Amino acid sequence: MTSEPERRWSIEGYGLRLGTLLRVLVQRTTQTPSPDLPPRSYGALPLGADPATSEVLVPVVGDEAIWQGLEPLDEAAAVAFQVEVWIGRASAGERRDAVTGGPWLDELTSEPQNYVVCPPQRAIDGITTTSGRARQFARVATTPGAATVDRLRLIAIPGSGPTVATPREPALRLRGLGDRLPGAPAGREGGQPADPDSPVGQVVARDPFGRHHWRLDASVTATLRLVSPEVFAATTGRPAPAALDPRAAYEGRRLPGRLEGVPP
Repeated sequence: MTSEPERRWSIEGYGLRLGTLLRVLVQRTTQTPSPDLPPRSYGALPLGADPATSEVLVPVVGDEAIWQGLEPLDEAAAVAFQVEVWIGRASAGERRDAVTGGPWLDELTSEPQNYVVCPPQRAIDGITTTSGRARQFARVATTPGAATVDRLRLIAIPGSGPTVATPREPALRLRGLGDRLPGAPAGREGGQPADPDSPVGQVVARDPFGRHHWRLDASVTATLRLVSPEVFAATTGRPAPAALDPRAAYEGRRLPGRLEGVPP
């Protein structure tokens, strides 16, 4: 008999911990990425809990965008991961699936696959538009390639029984380093023009276990709400992030973050 996973989320340093399954780091980036590369990171954004709504607040400057870096808490155990997107105001907005780009469904599907498996997948860069490309997550879209997002609902799903992760694929794990996902469009390379409406690449690695392996009844869920830095500071009492330095793009060889106890 397998043990039941922890069902609660918590904020640890700059990371959002989803039970005992996954850590999510919300990475700060620009709304004008190079069409030939994955979006760069300018550091992980701070997170704060809103006690009135039980949501996780993310301070996003108006002309910036975000992507989500994924870190399994057990590198040997794969986790399925879904992202539901509220485009526009949550009360009247449109619910979309970030992985497929289609309408949100409260179930796992294989064709198209509406979830990623981590590892090997280490990031969700935006809302899928066409095969291999995506629009960025933004609080205020200032470019055609970004979507105005109110909330993101993150769902981490454990496997049923022992789940041995597939071998690492470095190009799926390393973000903001110029690595391209296997099979991702080449942007201006190879004769394929860049698409200003879908500026980032997003390729979903196929699930080696099959959708029936995953236990939706044991999933861990957290809702991120994108707010202005001023609202973040007033609600959480935490300082808002400093202005983005365009010269400070992350150049390391691990997922950017500032978690206590984790060496740089």
